[in-house]
Amino acid sequence: ASRLWRRMPEDAEVRLVLTSANAGGMLGAQHYWQQHKEDFKYREVYVVNIDAVGAANLGFVAETGALTPVVYDSILTRVARNLVVQNEQFTALKPKKHHFGDFDSIWFHRGQVAALTIASYDAKGFMPHVQTMADTAEHVDLQQVAMASQFAEAIVRLVPQPRQIVP
Repeated sequence: ASRLWRRMPEDAEVRLVLTSANAGGMLGAQHYWQQHKEDFKYREVYVVNIDAVGAANLGFVAETGALTPVVYDSILTRVARNLVVQNEQFTALKPKKHHFGDFDSIWFHRGQVAALTIASYDAKGFMPHVQTMADTAEHVDLQQVAMASQFAEAIVRLVPQPRQIVP
């Protein structure tokens, strides 16, 4: 976020939002959405969600849901797909399908805001250690956290400049 703030175009705004109650229905993200959704009608908004990225096998979530699939197909997803092909630093990141539950980004996606989640998965497609007794600091790979941040920044920088939306 600091690098983005220092080097963004003057007409851009970057917000770092830390949410709570993720396991309780993404209530922090829902609250933020409810408080700001009217503001978002008059500007181009993109949400990049970094969630549980402290393990290997980073990827970006292209689909979620166990019973009813939610497909994330926005400008952010398309930029992420191109980025992993064009930039050697990110070739290991692949589109992922999250088999159960969802992420904070769902509230924005449902509101027609382009949203993308970056997360870590194990070989079986599950998030390692998340919300288990093994979910401790010593299991966090800070290199993966840094890679997730770099990927998020690269995506944001490659998204086409927003158009002016007149109310």
